Amino acid sequence: MVPVVALVGRPNVGKSSLYNRLVGDRQAVVSDVAGTTRDRLSRVVSFGKRQAYLMDMAGIEPALKEATEIRRGMQEQVETGLREATMILWVVDAMEPVTEQDRVVGELLRRLGKPVVVALNKADNASRETAALELAELGYGEVYPVSAIHGRGIAALQQAIAEVLPESEPVARTKELQVAIVGRPNVGKSTLLNQLSGELRSVVSAEAGTTRDAIDTVFPAAQLGVGEPWDTVRCIDTAGVRRRGKIEKAGLEGWSVLRTYAAIDVAHVALVLLDATELLVHQDTQVLAKVGEAGRPVVLVVNKWDAYLAAQKAELGSSQDEVLRDKVLGRLLREAPFLSWAPVVFLSAKEGWHTADLGNVLQQVVAAWQRRVTEDEIQPLFEHLKTYQPAFRKMKSLVFQRSEPPTFAALLAEHQQPHFSTVRFLENFLRDSLELGPTPVKIWVDLVKRQTRKR
Repeated sequence: MVPVVALVGRPNVGKSSLYNRLVGDRQAVVSDVAGTTRDRLSRVVSFGKRQAYLMDMAGIEPALKEATEIRRGMQEQVETGLREATMILWVVDAMEPVTEQDRVVGELLRRLGKPVVVALNKADNASRETAALELAELGYGEVYPVSAIHGRGIAALQQAIAEVLPESEPVARTKELQVAIVGRPNVGKSTLLNQLSGELRSVVSAEAGTTRDAIDTVFPAAQLGVGEPWDTVRCIDTAGVRRRGKIEKAGLEGWSVLRTYAAIDVAHVALVLLDATELLVHQDTQVLAKVGEAGRPVVLVVNKWDAYLAAQKAELGSSQDEVLRDKVLGRLLREAPFLSWAPVVFLSAKEGWHTADLGNVLQQVVAAWQRRVTEDEIQPLFEHLKTYQPAFRKMKSLVFQRSEPPTFAALLAEHQQPHFSTVRFLENFLRDSLELGPTPVKIWVDLVKRQTRKR
């Protein structure tokens, strides 16, 4: 079993900055605002010859003053992380004297009975290392001064962690299906992640914008009903995307949105959640546009279907339920005709209705996205277009370039690029003739360069 190193400390001591430094990537959202991190983040990190899951989470707040739903959820995530931890990496702020809250946290960690390594963060120079003397009084042995921002002292800290970590088998390489859960705020993304993973992985609240980081959760593919060739599924719960005019680009929310877009770029497929009571609004089209730019397939998830049926006084599985679904499908087709190929799943993440349907749909979508087309398949279509379609009589070649998504290149002996409707016709023709299925298709059109005679 791979050991777990939990990053703990009171709020705003630089845990997420240290996490990013040790991971080697800006995965965690960093801000001067205390309480920025709300959920648990984890990544496999090498400490010398040892490997472990490094876990970042919210700051420990023993005397919780604001007992809001979000803050209670944050502390539940911390308690879960501490239970799962093999060892603790306790982070303390070098710019402040040891506080009473630090002493309380130290005593809490002592009662856990797990190995603890103490990192004195923000020790950008030797003058800030004096807090290490105070920390030594708490009885945790050597204190390691570090600067997460500048990288000072990181090598010594990594070596100290490696000496404490138990030996374990290296993390096995698996065939992993990566799924980004995206959508505007408060459509149920975190609830769906918790339902699929079978654990309380993300903090859930009725307050929009609860999720700030992109939260990765890995579980066996069979748990979601996904078969070969996938061994595991990595679901990435992302921050909700609001209208551009409401996002402060340089602030906390702006960075959260960038993390959402980065999650889309690395995913195999995007689950785009829609609120059944509202369906497509402006923010949804923003998200869909970004998924389209990344060339990723889409599964449209109409969430809160139970609430919508209750409002319409209809029961799940009734004839009225079928009529309402057809109405929604018709509206989606009218408002997003460019996604006519995308499958639509109606479910309730809160109640677990039809969430089991997602595994089969995801497998079909990704298989279509990875489809390759042979020259023998495409040559008859090329001949048909040249013979029967006037717009393509001057087409010199039509080739399959690559998959993910299926991409074709057409070479035309024309003076100017064809009208977009001509390209759309070619896309639909190839999609139908080759039975490409639920995947985006890209068409690149190049023109034959004509040489002019020299006089």
